[in-house]
Amino acid sequence: MTNKTDKKYSILIIDDEESVRESLGIVLEDKYNIIFAEDGIQGLEKYKQEKIDLVLLDIRMPGMNGTVVLSELEKLDPLVDVIMLTATRDIEVVSETIHKGARNYITKPFDIEELLSLIEKILSNKERLSSQLKASEPIDIHPILMMESMATVRFALNQCYTNNKPIIIEGDTGTEKEEVASYIHYKSNRNKFIRIYCIEKTNIDSISGSNYFMKNVGQITSGTTVYFNRIDLLNEQDQKRLLGYFQEMLESQPNAFENIRIISNVKRNLKRLVSAGLFDEELYHYINGQSIVLPALQKREEDLPSIVNYYINYFNKQMAKNVVFDRQIINILCQYDWPGNIAELKNTILSIVCKIESDNVKIKDIPLNILLDTNQTSPLVSFENLSDTFEKIYLEESLRFLGNIENASKKLDVSVTDIETIGS
Repeated sequence: MTNKTDKKYSILIIDDEESVRESLGIVLEDKYNIIFAEDGIQGLEKYKQEKIDLVLLDIRMPGMNGTVVLSELEKLDPLVDVIMLTATRDIEVVSETIHKGARNYITKPFDIEELLSLIEKILSNKERLSSQLKASEPIDIHPILMMESMATVRFALNQCYTNNKPIIIEGDTGTEKEEVASYIHYKSNRNKFIRIYCIEKTNIDSISGSNYFMKNVGQITSGTTVYFNRIDLLNEQDQKRLLGYFQEMLESQPNAFENIRIISNVKRNLKRLVSAGLFDEELYHYINGQSIVLPALQKREEDLPSIVNYYINYFNKQMAKNVVFDRQIINILCQYDWPGNIAELKNTILSIVCKIESDNVKIKDIPLNILLDTNQTSPLVSFENLSDTFEKIYLEESLRFLGNIENASKKLDVSVTDIETIGS
């Protein structure tokens, strides 16, 4: 059920408990446009189809749990705002979501005033960030492509600009496949760039989902670059629909594909999927051409400091700020493995530059998951302004890492008494 209103913000509630969805809807529907999903797969579909400003996401759900959904949401939108809903104090589950990038928690049963206050704060920050970025110039990835670790990619790209072959871009999550596709489009002097998101077969209304997919496919015309995001996830029904559309196009316009560029982003090898009978072989021949493989940040270690500094300078310019990341902070960022690659790195730097109140980044301003993963032993973060739930999560994680209360007291610069009080 979805309320279509003129309200300013839309909130997606993903929770398998109908009573929770209904109670949250009652609390929020007067002020916000509320969209509901009863499981993770449906939630991801709704996020793709609707303009969502904030997600309320249950951690424990059957099938695709909240930690997996959080990862998938961040693949779709590295700047997604999520409040995790949890009735559990299971530190391992909550800790995992911290490492996935979660920052906001509300425990069941909800404190309504706390929930409303947190939502208002997040959306207020989102509006401020949005207004600051509206006039921003798009990120120019040319300097990134010119770095030493991208030599092979540059060579492959140079083969693309003067021909019309389909392109398959491979790479891990967050390796800027869409940005590279946009760059190819720009260098090829085409009229229109269309993004089409592909999803696997789900337990929701498959006809509605397919109609949504084909509506976007119907925009493909001469002079278009069409970008299929994760075409390796395209379900069998939509594979057949897309193939049929291509065949009909050729029947009516034999030269239709002479001025249409097809770029596909994949994470799984399509040729293997074809061999396994999971991807239509004829459709594969329509989209298969040149391959471009984008390396993960872990394989670009020599360029990482330059990449970090590039985005620091970019976001400082866009935010009209002069936030300084000293050598220690940059070293911490370069030590982190960046499982979300450049998308995660950009999101992290943007968040720090946007939210910091001083001109100098301190260790406490670095996301907790990065500090934990890079084994930082300096005072990590103040407990000020953290919720009780997050304090306990943070404390338990820190105690697990630091070994005992005495070490934690020294490293966190918090008294033993305060630690015992927070942990009680």
